[in-house]
Amino acid sequence: MELVVARHGHAVPGDFATPDQARWLTAPGRTAAASLGAFLRDRGTIPDVVLSSPLVRAVQTAELIARELGYSGAIEALPCLAPGGPLQQIVDEAAARGGRPLVVSHEPTVSALVSWQTGTRVSGMRPAQAALVADGSLVWMSA
Repeated sequence: MELVVARHGHAVPGDFATPDQARWLTAPGRTAAASLGAFLRDRGTIPDVVLSSPLVRAVQTAELIARELGYSGAIEALPCLAPGGPLQQIVDEAAARGGRPLVVSHEPTVSALVSWQTGTRVSGMRPAQAALVADGSLVWMSA
């Protein structure tokens, strides 16, 4: 299975008025998410399905990536992709959809997922960074 794993773009800081689940992308975060979509398109890394954490910043990132890819399918928001979701459930959900899924989630979940799937230590994926995992190997990580 090929799996594209992406971290959401840079979001506004959380505070008492803005709970974590409601944080949205900053203008630079939106630009970076769109750029990540263009990067994936230019590499020919087109997903068959887009799965996202239900948190606002991840859904926004998934929407911007999808727009750049010309993806017209639904973006599925899955509770297991919220911060701290179980890695096995994420993989099971992605595999159940077949093809090449794109998963948009949070740090440290994205780094842990790539590390777990590849046996390669990955830590601290940056906002709007992606990795392609294929058959247990890390194929590439975006800059």
